[in-house]
Amino acid sequence: MKRVMNVVKAVVPLAAIVLMAYSSTASAAGGTLLSNFATGWKSEAKIIVPIILLLIAAAGIFFAGWGILSAISTKKQQQPLTWQLFAVLGGALAVVVPIIVLGFAGSATNGEGDAESQMSELGINY
Repeated sequence: MKRVMNVVKAVVPLAAIVLMAYSSTASAAGGTLLSNFATGWKSEAKIIVPIILLLIAAAGIFFAGWGILSAISTKKQQQPLTWQLFAVLGGALAVVVPIIVLGFAGSATNGEGDAESQMSELGINY
């Protein structure tokens, strides 16, 4: 066991030196630039954002519907509502909030300030 620990104690500093040497060589070569890090994100977002918004809206519709059906059942049993109102409000917000966020994103980025232009720019048809 002592022999293994001695080998590990010798290998760790050697590995650190090798990694530092490699990183200085890689940065000197000029491979990836920080400005190129976000290249192509908009085209990826055009594919991903509509799917995410659709899933959020579907979850909102599901929870709102579940809350409404549970509220009807709970009231038929003459019991007080507990979580049903939160489900209905949360479901409605899950459908509306992404459009509001896109509207704010439009006003913060290019001054257009409307969700329609942001949605059409991302390829979302509604």
